[in-house]
Amino acid sequence: MFSICKIRKKTTIVSKGRVSDMPLAEYVTVIESDPNESPACCHGPALLFNRVGKYFFACSACRSRKLCPLYFEVDLKKKFKTWHEVREQYIPKAEHHDPPHVLKDSLFCSQCCRIYTTSQNACLHHSLRGISPTEMNTPSSYLAQLSTNKGHAQYHFDKNTLDFMVRLASKFEKVLCLGTPSIFERLRVLGVKCHLADIDRRLEAFYSSRSFTWFNMFNGLAFRDGDESALWKFVNGSEEKPYKTITPERDVAERERHFSAQQSTLFDSGESLRTSRTTKMPSLIGSSQTERPLRKRRRRDKMVVCASMPLQIAGTDSAAEQFICIAGEQDQEETGDPEAMRKELYRNQVLKHSSELLHKKSVRQIHNTDYCEERFDSALVIIDPPFGALLGALAKTLKKLTNHGNWNRLLVFPYFNESQVNLHLPSLAMCDLAVRYRNQRKMKNDSSPVRIFTDIPLNEIPLPGPTYKYCIKCVRWVHSVNVHCAECGTCPSKNHAATRHCFVCQRCVKQTWDHCIKCKRCHLSGKCNFYRRSKGSATSSTNTVSLVRKSARRQKKR
Repeated sequence: MFSICKIRKKTTIVSKGRVSDMPLAEYVTVIESDPNESPACCHGPALLFNRVGKYFFACSACRSRKLCPLYFEVDLKKKFKTWHEVREQYIPKAEHHDPPHVLKDSLFCSQCCRIYTTSQNACLHHSLRGISPTEMNTPSSYLAQLSTNKGHAQYHFDKNTLDFMVRLASKFEKVLCLGTPSIFERLRVLGVKCHLADIDRRLEAFYSSRSFTWFNMFNGLAFRDGDESALWKFVNGSEEKPYKTITPERDVAERERHFSAQQSTLFDSGESLRTSRTTKMPSLIGSSQTERPLRKRRRRDKMVVCASMPLQIAGTDSAAEQFICIAGEQDQEETGDPEAMRKELYRNQVLKHSSELLHKKSVRQIHNTDYCEERFDSALVIIDPPFGALLGALAKTLKKLTNHGNWNRLLVFPYFNESQVNLHLPSLAMCDLAVRYRNQRKMKNDSSPVRIFTDIPLNEIPLPGPTYKYCIKCVRWVHSVNVHCAECGTCPSKNHAATRHCFVCQRCVKQTWDHCIKCKRCHLSGKCNFYRRSKGSATSSTNTVSLVRKSARRQKKR
């Protein structure tokens, strides 16, 4: 038998008179189990945990028994109900209705998770709340935020962080948002192919079943349709109705065909020069009716599309003159004919006007960094889990979701839990950006401990200045306070505080720390007794036995 005792940041295991230290990340592990044979609650099938030799089932979503009392020890072999037996009890009989398209104020029911256009069709036994058409597009700002930290807590990104995440996610072909409704709202406006999966069922009132899935990211359960839900079709690439996308090549071809059609009707109609001048002048960019959706898609693509116009790189001629000369070479043989001269004159006027507009637009796009950034040929999944959740369960769900296709992952997690990320998701590297939230007091400024862990190359994620800078040696963007250490070979600061290298400890520490000879480590001055006491308790057999007995009594009381 193993007996355990938790001492500070390490777990001491006593086995046959030996004491060994184990990282806290391994204190509780998630064991693979069959969800069809596991006990279930309103959050789906429970997870099988191993707490140093003790196996038990517990709720996958809540970390407190006051919120969800589900708890079964494997050795006791108590009777329990599986998810197939309790599914009808927790899943509402009403289907997921698509949100109505209304132009006036409506009514929202948080219990039925539906939006009613009139009070006659609404449920009378529930409390209703008015909602405007503008609020229907931003449910993250309209809905009351959940604040149970050990259960369902909702924290939304602030404006700067949200702009950065949306700008990065819009470069990918498609985006899966796990627990990030605010990012999903912005991506839908930009026309990005995306899907939202969240455990908050209230979002069903704002999105269709094709765009939103009621989902538990820890046990991988889609509550309504299971494996046949739109989420799994989205990640597997088997959607019922494919999304309509416009590539830059297709965009250029469509505009060239549109211009050639207008050009042939104007030049071959035999109308006079005076009537041709009064006619609406065609543009290579497109008509006002077709330009708006194309402009939105080009803004989404964030690429420079110059519509078959050669940009000026060197030389004295302008881009407009080069384009006019190329287009005018075709009619040089017809200069003797008066009708050909009239057509050539009007052609030059049209091409000059259109090329100047294109040249101004191309220069503006080149100087805009949003259009110059390269796009990624893969898909992206963005995860914002609870900070106290176990990454072992989340890593298994991510493995299933990203099993088909080329996927990149972006995890929002505190930097002090980096050891858990390296243990369960070793391919992710930490970005130095401080993720800030608008409704969290401790995470509103640059001192926020939340970071981004991703497998996207960090040199391809430019961080905004002047708060951040580019380190040539580390080949990534870091905080301006983060100074490269030649001994460690990296920029060591993780909390955006100044550091120094300790040659005795052979690592970088905070500048406010001093090396202690007695403790044989660096720490704050005046904290020597704290480290000596914790170190002595971990090695003393008498103190270890007493702590083991205390932990055993606590488990019996539970």
